[in-house]
Amino acid sequence: MRLKFLSLVACLFLCSGMQLGLLHAQNMGSIEGTVSNTNGQPLANVPVQLTNPVTDQKWTTTTDSAGFYRFPNIPVGRYRITTGTPGQPATVGTAPGQITAHEYEATAGGPVVVNLTVATPRTDNIISAEAVPIRTNPARIQHIYNTARAEHWPQSNWMSKSSELYGTYNDILISEAVTSGDVLAVGPAVAGQPPTGNNFRIDGVDNNNKVVPGPLVYVSNFATDRTNFFQNQAVPIFGHSIGGQTDLTKRSGSNEFHGAIYDFIQSSDLNAIDQASARAGQSGQPSYTQNRLGASVGFPIVRNNVFFFGNFEYIPLNANRLVSGAALAPTTAGFAALGAVPGVSATNLQLLRTGIPNPATEEATTTTVGGTTIPLGFANPLVQDRIRHYFGSGGLDFTLGTSDNLHLRYVHNKTDSNNLGPAFLGTLPAFQTPNDITALVATVSHTHSFGSGALNELRLAYNRWDRNIDPFNQTLANFSNFPSIGISGSTNLLLGSAPIARRSAFNTYQISDVFGWHRGRHRFDIGVDALRYIGAVSENPMFGGGMFGYSSFDRFLRDLPPDVMALQGFGPGRVEDTRYLWQFFIQDNWQIRSNLLVTLGVRYQYTTIPQSFQTQELNQIASVPDLIDFDEPDTQKTAVSPYVGFAWSPMGSTKTVVRAGFGIHYQTLYDRQLQLPFTTFAPQLSTLIAGTNLGDTPGFLASGGIVTPALPNSNLSQAEARALTTAFTPNDQTLPYSMQWQFAIQRAMWSGFTAELKYLGSRNVNMPFLTTLNRPVASPDAAFPIFTTAPGQDVLNALPTLQTQRAQALTAAGFTNTIFTVEQTGLSRYNAAAVNLSQRLAGGLQFLGNYTWSHDYATSTGTMLDLAFGRQLADTPWDRRHRASIGFVYDVSTVFRNTGSILRNIFANFVFSGNYVYEWPARLPLLALSNQSINGIGVSPVLFNGSGTTDTLSSAVPLTNSAGQTVAFLASDPNARFLAGAPGVSGGARQAIELSPINNLNVSAAKRFSYRDRAAFEIRADAYNVANHPQYTYAPITALSPSSFGLVPAFLNGQSPVVPSLTIPGGAAFSDPSNFFSSNPRVLQFALRVTW
Repeated sequence: MRLKFLSLVACLFLCSGMQLGLLHAQNMGSIEGTVSNTNGQPLANVPVQLTNPVTDQKWTTTTDSAGFYRFPNIPVGRYRITTGTPGQPATVGTAPGQITAHEYEATAGGPVVVNLTVATPRTDNIISAEAVPIRTNPARIQHIYNTARAEHWPQSNWMSKSSELYGTYNDILISEAVTSGDVLAVGPAVAGQPPTGNNFRIDGVDNNNKVVPGPLVYVSNFATDRTNFFQNQAVPIFGHSIGGQTDLTKRSGSNEFHGAIYDFIQSSDLNAIDQASARAGQSGQPSYTQNRLGASVGFPIVRNNVFFFGNFEYIPLNANRLVSGAALAPTTAGFAALGAVPGVSATNLQLLRTGIPNPATEEATTTTVGGTTIPLGFANPLVQDRIRHYFGSGGLDFTLGTSDNLHLRYVHNKTDSNNLGPAFLGTLPAFQTPNDITALVATVSHTHSFGSGALNELRLAYNRWDRNIDPFNQTLANFSNFPSIGISGSTNLLLGSAPIARRSAFNTYQISDVFGWHRGRHRFDIGVDALRYIGAVSENPMFGGGMFGYSSFDRFLRDLPPDVMALQGFGPGRVEDTRYLWQFFIQDNWQIRSNLLVTLGVRYQYTTIPQSFQTQELNQIASVPDLIDFDEPDTQKTAVSPYVGFAWSPMGSTKTVVRAGFGIHYQTLYDRQLQLPFTTFAPQLSTLIAGTNLGDTPGFLASGGIVTPALPNSNLSQAEARALTTAFTPNDQTLPYSMQWQFAIQRAMWSGFTAELKYLGSRNVNMPFLTTLNRPVASPDAAFPIFTTAPGQDVLNALPTLQTQRAQALTAAGFTNTIFTVEQTGLSRYNAAAVNLSQRLAGGLQFLGNYTWSHDYATSTGTMLDLAFGRQLADTPWDRRHRASIGFVYDVSTVFRNTGSILRNIFANFVFSGNYVYEWPARLPLLALSNQSINGIGVSPVLFNGSGTTDTLSSAVPLTNSAGQTVAFLASDPNARFLAGAPGVSGGARQAIELSPINNLNVSAAKRFSYRDRAAFEIRADAYNVANHPQYTYAPITALSPSSFGLVPAFLNGQSPVVPSLTIPGGAAFSDPSNFFSSNPRVLQFALRVTW
């Protein structure tokens, strides 16, 4: 029988049906359904055609004996379905899937279901099924941020704080089960996982920065098609990380010529004043201007076959800022007096003059140097930042017949700066370090359809990150690199720059292949992914220089040894990250019944040991049998991950879906561990020594600091090797893994809204714990006591040393320096309940709102905090109990859809959007810079004395037994509320200061003037923190910037002549974030955009 093709528009935006972490095609989806008559009887052998109206690419299939049709593994895009039926147009029927006659984004992991009903000969209308589709994909928690959100949500151009942009990656903060991150990484903590556990991708390939965990390259929101964000990973197609998985898909060209030019403008003249500046009587902010100039274009090179899309942005930033934190230095009179003080080092005094070329004239307080009173004044010089960003991206898409597609993608970022930037806010002008960063991602992908539901996709990718820092023009005798010198106590000064490696380069080579096919009720996917990392960090000023902390001007100016911190590296200090990562998976999506989909699978991951860790075997001479063995570490070979999940529509309901799942995920351990370089070196090559008990002999800096044999030296004696050993990598490397589970109920509501109730849980095992092998390590059950009155010697002799038998044996064997190590012994747990209300697109409105209650606690953080607090189960630094967020886009034009262009230009063509975040509480760990630090790092926990005087802090003096071993501490002030301890002291739970909540509303409004519906001119305004709520927090608010940005010059509060400090009791600023953090005042941004 002759079949007549009759059109049915099912304009569906598809998202990847098989999201792969690093493996699967991020731009592939599927459409399936049934064709039946009005009596519900299935029709066999009916031809069904799928057409992409943008590229005119077509796919054709026929229904089977059950009336079933399927278009598997098709590129993400908008499609038109046409079907031939005996006579009349097809109509859309109902189904327990995702059905709408409007544009729609299907969820990843499951097909878009469109069931077609052939009308009777007397029926010529098209009937739309459900107004709001329900996801029936396997259990996973995710969000899809589409083009409308990418273009219209307030653009987070937070370069004034972090000198970086992250584009639509910022959108993931408007999601449930996320909290703002910390200073360790770029990105949020997702579903209880540390921010270092996230995985960022672009077009399905690796986009991870190996230096600061986070996105490697920036892609403009005007070059972004969609961003897929997964909060959990209950399917085997995910890998590499245990945290959130975020994939950005770039735009493609089409058969139409289209483009845009635009400019976003920010200026300090438009912004509200920071509260600290207002309290100090200032009338405005320091000068700040930023432009974001950009253009994009897309067109067909060969119509229907070859398409191009490209985007370029130039973003200049010019800003003046005061060095953050209260910086006290000698006044003009103070410098004059110092020249006459006996014992003051002329070299150290000149360094101080270099850093403070224009000292203050007004005295704020005094200090004592060599018994002489020296007046101090606030000396926060103005720093000028000049940053230039160049961001470009482009892509070519080839349609090679009906079975093959080829895609080429390239992203290139370059940043030139006269300084390390606002990220390192303590740098004085004399020590500014010009630097440039280049990053790129290049991808080639090819898909081939074998017909009958089988498809193969091959991807080749390469990315690179390269940073070069030019050293400043300051030198110090007997140091090949200028050290970082900090002076605390009555001031907060940093001489030198942050100890950042001057040369960093990382390359990633990636090849992946995935084969998927459909057979009966099963959809199988099998894939392999291989990554080769080649990178190095070199010329770190810690090596040949060092990092020294002094408690007072007196010690520094008289050139006494540092008493807060002494870290000094010897040898080249080059960190090598050369390794392989192999990943394999197989997955089966089994449609057991029409309303029940089960996902089963398994994944295997294997990663080799980085080259720097392999060099440990060079230190074999230092091995002690049955105590410590410096062999090359062995990698784990048993990282097998099982997965199970289901999606069920009760009784075939089209409005309700129940999902649940469980999976195990392994973390790529070394990305974070390599950020702790003192854990990686063999002393024959390099060593990083933490000096302790350096005494009071003058001439420390003049003699080159800590004196050691010259390195590298492959002929160290056993005694020399043991004395210089400062790092150990456990021989059996065990990868951290996370057991994750979730349960969710989703329900279609009114007017296109969908509600979802979720529970998420996880338990992490083998998490990194930074510790020492031969120094006391505290725990709540074993810790040094702090006495408020001096005990007798007999009491001290009865106290334990906390030294384990291994630690004592190491010390006896000649390991005299602190040995750092990262053990995989940490544990963490997470529980969260979340509710979500969303509307994909209806009546011009897109909406997403959610609330999450969560609790995240762990025994370790894998950071320097572990050295201060030891191993204890406590809230993580990124634990936030309450978080609510809302995001919306409303296009008024839909109200005037049927009016003429003149009326639309006058009364319509407005787009309003915004996002709101409330998050509480954020906490800042309470630490003290202790001069009694046993391990030389110089940070100690703070203990709480409930009967002490409010907001007072006491130092602690070590007490020893008769053998000279530290066994306790004595508080210098027994009446203090807070007692500064040292490693070996435990305060129970981690003491922390509660910061103000995030309470932030961003809004945007745009007016569009169209010309013949082909070209348009748009004016736009964005407002961040539009209500100007003071928000004193280190956490990023609506951008992925690393935490701790937004610090302000605390001396501006004008409340005390003593330098305030947020975390040191006794000052006016203690526990008052408004004296230390920016209030994050309102920022306005205006834009002009022309499109065609």
